[in-house]
Amino acid sequence: MIKQLYHQYGKELFLYLYSMCQQKELAEDLLQETFLKAILALPEYHTNMRAWLYKVARNLFYNLYKRNRREICDEEYLKKISKLEVDEFLEEYIS
Repeated sequence: MIKQLYHQYGKELFLYLYSMCQQKELAEDLLQETFLKAILALPEYHTNMRAWLYKVARNLFYNLYKRNRREICDEEYLKKISKLEVDEFLEEYIS
């Protein structure tokens, strides 16, 4: 069943994921995770498997995007904080 789904939807799902992330390796990883979720969900029957696979792929991408965005924001915040501490130290040292 999974092999059939992969042959039927794998290429188009890869192109969909690649269009969102613009990174071949990341799109491949997300595709693999999408089909892993499909394997785990096989006992459940989904009436429109194609739509379900696209939804899973999209959610995996968005979750990764949110997580990475949060990490980038945290890094920027830490840089800003450390710069403020240096500026405060310099002001205190100069005065």
